[in-house]
Amino acid sequence: MNYVYKQKMWWENIMSGVVQVGIGHPMETVKVRMQSSGLGAPKVVRDTWSTRGVHGFYAGALIPFILAPVYNGILFRSYQSLRQEQWTPFWAGATIGTGMGVLLQPFEVIKSRRQSGFTPCQIFTNMSAGIQWTIARESLATGVYFGVFEALQEQHPHWLPLNGGIAGCASLLASHPVDTIKTKYQVGGINKNIFRGMNVALVRSMIVNSLLFSIYEGDR
Repeated sequence: MNYVYKQKMWWENIMSGVVQVGIGHPMETVKVRMQSSGLGAPKVVRDTWSTRGVHGFYAGALIPFILAPVYNGILFRSYQSLRQEQWTPFWAGATIGTGMGVLLQPFEVIKSRRQSGFTPCQIFTNMSAGIQWTIARESLATGVYFGVFEALQEQHPHWLPLNGGIAGCASLLASHPVDTIKTKYQVGGINKNIFRGMNVALVRSMIVNSLLFSIYEGDR
């Protein structure tokens, strides 16, 4: 691995963390609180702003900020390796997602509980809660993510950012009910509507994934 490639990979990973956390985390926080409280987005935004200000929207952001560059680096590099071995996009993504789900579990629990306002003592209890749903979400979401992206790229190779955004939204639509169930197991008290928070999550997904695919695939 030459110096230029290492520098490029380092830059891509750092930028992915900035995009996911700086742009996406406030919307992720609103989504999680909608899932756990059953409230609508305007009410969640008002309550968060009035009680904690800007800081409230970035609750639990430190771990994703540290983890996102590592996660995205592993995700995209592993996917490229499996594709070189002639794996189909869906199964390459789903296989990687399964492994990533196991690795993400403790961080998902901490993030969701920080976003939901848990005390420090409550955050670190039963860290395996909902692990089967974390794995299921990551496997399904990642398989759809890359499967849809590759299909779109074959038809419209010059629409890279849009293809990435659409792939992210398709992934979300497929996995959001599973994500809501995961949140229930990790924070409890969730509303019965498994599509709660999807509107906010779709906006986040379109923006973040348009930028992520542009970062990792733009010069390939």
